[in-house]
Amino acid sequence: MMLEMLDMVRKLPPETTLGAFVAGLDRMVAHAECRYCKEPISRLSVAEDQPWFHDDPSRMRGCHAASYRPGKGWNDSLPKKWSATPA
Repeated sequence: MMLEMLDMVRKLPPETTLGAFVAGLDRMVAHAECRYCKEPISRLSVAEDQPWFHDDPSRMRGCHAASYRPGKGWNDSLPKKWSATPA
């Protein structure tokens, strides 16, 4: 997946702006809502076999692990076996 992104960068015309580049990257990402915890999740859409990750700074797959909030800890109502899965 990283090689595909580097290849895309190499093929860009020199006049491409940062905004256009970021918009192109965003089109490569699939977004959904997790069926278990209802939080936003994403994955590279160019790689159907790649796992989904929660859209938090930790990029955790597991719902329980991704529920951590500083000062509040984890949401223990979320089973640890749940992982990012689109609804």
